Amino acid sequence: MKLSIVLVSYNQIEYIDQCLDGILLQEFDSQMELIIADDFSSDGTIERLKERLKETAFEVKFLIADKNLGLGKNYLRGIAACRGEFVSFLEGDDYWTDPQRLRKHVDFLERNLRCPMSFNPYAIYHQKTGSLIIPKLNAKSEVNFYSSKKLIQYNVIGNLSTCVFRKTALDSVSAHWLKYNITDWFLGIFLAEKHPIAQLNEVMSVYRINPRGLWSNYSEEEQCDKKSKLTFTYDFLLGYRFSNEFLAYRLTARIKKKRDDWKANSPKKLGQVVSKVISQGLILRFSIAIAYMVPKKMIKRNEKIYNIF
Repeated sequence: MKLSIVLVSYNQIEYIDQCLDGILLQEFDSQMELIIADDFSSDGTIERLKERLKETAFEVKFLIADKNLGLGKNYLRGIAACRGEFVSFLEGDDYWTDPQRLRKHVDFLERNLRCPMSFNPYAIYHQKTGSLIIPKLNAKSEVNFYSSKKLIQYNVIGNLSTCVFRKTALDSVSAHWLKYNITDWFLGIFLAEKHPIAQLNEVMSVYRINPRGLWSNYSEEEQCDKKSKLTFTYDFLLGYRFSNEFLAYRLTARIKKKRDDWKANSPKKLGQVVSKVISQGLILRFSIAIAYMVPKKMIKRNEKIYNIF
């Protein structure tokens, strides 16, 4: 089996057809399977999935729950059911747009045998307004590589629906860790320790922001706070090998928030000057310089597992 797709769903009847369309349009000529990990939906999601997947050119396996398992445990059982050499995740309210997406990722990973995972940039669809925001990409290279340190600094992956993993790479991650930290950021940092992970520089996915989304339901301030708390958990799980980098991330987030608050409470022209002078790049460089001056043993530690969801 070349590829396993894990479709993770929970009460997403409104979006599941578009999600499935993105899977069914894939032009992938190797053997693949679709694993449906539904977390006890009660809105007709699972019935709709079964109806649309009666006849497919690939194998389909339904993992049905008799109670709500939670995000981490639902992902875990999906991973355990995979037989493919590669694994691609898709959450039920996201969707893929490029028919060659899976083929491009698998071809890349087959050419780059040491690379544990790849991901792609994504557009953002705001369900409330109906607007689609497509990012402008730097066209200097077709592939960008990210080390663990660089991923901590920039947190660029965005969501698991953009990722394709080697199954052996996923199997190297502790199931205990995944239960609490099934996030693209953590997986990327952990896997990139052995070899930088790759971003294929094409927009091939859409991340949907909807009012009921687990993450998008938080305000920007709440998301920032949760990410900062997560850095302590990640630092602990990764054996404090990146304490200075996580400190730099927290400093960057704090300074950026202060700058944005100042900008919001200033006249428009002054706010523009503030953004230009105190740029994101300047904040990042300053934070990294300060963080690396602090001895690791003096950096705050917290060994309590923080469950973001």
